[in-house]
Amino acid sequence: MVTNGAGTLSFNTITGESTTASNGLNEVGNNVRLGGTLIQNTTVNQANNALNFNLSGNGDLNIQDAGVNKLTVLDNGDTVLGGDLYWRDENTAGMILAQMIDDGNDARFLLRENGNVSVDLDTNTQFIFNEQGLNRNFRIESIGSANMFLLDAGLNRIGINTNTPDGSVDIESNSTGTVAQLEITETAANDGARLNFNNSIETTNYWTLYGRADNTLTDNRFNLFHSSAGNVVVATGNGRVGIMRTPGTNTLEVNGNASKTTAGNWLANSDRRLKKNIQTIEGITALDKISQMRGVTYEWNDTQTGIERSEDIQYGFIAQELMEVFPSKVTMDNNGYYQTAYGDYDALFVQAIKELKQKVLLLENENDQLKLQLQQFKDIDARLSALENKNDATTATTVAIKK
Repeated sequence: MVTNGAGTLSFNTITGESTTASNGLNEVGNNVRLGGTLIQNTTVNQANNALNFNLSGNGDLNIQDAGVNKLTVLDNGDTVLGGDLYWRDENTAGMILAQMIDDGNDARFLLRENGNVSVDLDTNTQFIFNEQGLNRNFRIESIGSANMFLLDAGLNRIGINTNTPDGSVDIESNSTGTVAQLEITETAANDGARLNFNNSIETTNYWTLYGRADNTLTDNRFNLFHSSAGNVVVATGNGRVGIMRTPGTNTLEVNGNASKTTAGNWLANSDRRLKKNIQTIEGITALDKISQMRGVTYEWNDTQTGIERSEDIQYGFIAQELMEVFPSKVTMDNNGYYQTAYGDYDALFVQAIKELKQKVLLLENENDQLKLQLQQFKDIDARLSALENKNDATTATTVAIKK
């Protein structure tokens, strides 16, 4: 065996001797080269020396199975793996810690805890974290928050921008006029976003918060909807609110009866400081106006507005008749129907009652005077009767004496 000084070995055949190469080596002429079949288990003890494969040219380093490349280190330094990869504890016979699996044309990555799958990232089906259901939190950080997203597995809670969520979902952040803690956006035209509230155990009924943003103010909606009652509250973009109806004209519209916890009417500002041009309604004027009003009983015949009306007999007025007496107190809603506020006539009733009271007091005073005069007449009559009786008695006595 000789060398050329550059690491190339060659063998010169000596007469009477023969040389063979085996176990991964072969003989070409006087040279022994790598290549061939291993005929026994082979170990290379590197001791304190490194074993290097220097891919300095265009060649690649391949590990094959039946002629198919399974591991390739390309001449550019990239590594290519074909097939599954197992990462085991300490040695190749140890417990599996992680796997990269060739799932057909899809990838699958498994992380294991004590041999059981904890994280399963399967691109063909789903991504599963904490598959064993242990107390293992999942956390995502951002530039400004160490807890941009936290899934607390022990408490079954989700925290956004907090590591101690107080509810099933806890969002903690500062909101501004343009940035909200939670924003729900509808992507279809002529519709809005919905947030449902359900109970999967007790009932199939549910509540829905519905919000629609639209360029037309009247088409903007914020509804509180119940699956049985329908739209309980409807708010529109022009500042109107309806209860059990969609408001069309007034700031607040109610379909049905309304009540409060204490007796009495609803409160309204009546402070003198908020008013001007205050004038007393003349009693005679009030009486005259009221005398032109007609109180009626009626039943609803509403098949146009869609409002649920009472079927009982009602007491009130006719708007068209009131309009002849009080033109400014009768208005038309957006559906073309007349409306009025019954409470606006209370001041008239008060002044009319006061005018009637004055008339009653005047009549009572006149009546008292007449009674007094009548009594005086009775007293005079009694005196006259007494005098007449006395005179008759005197006359009778005189006649008797004469006889």
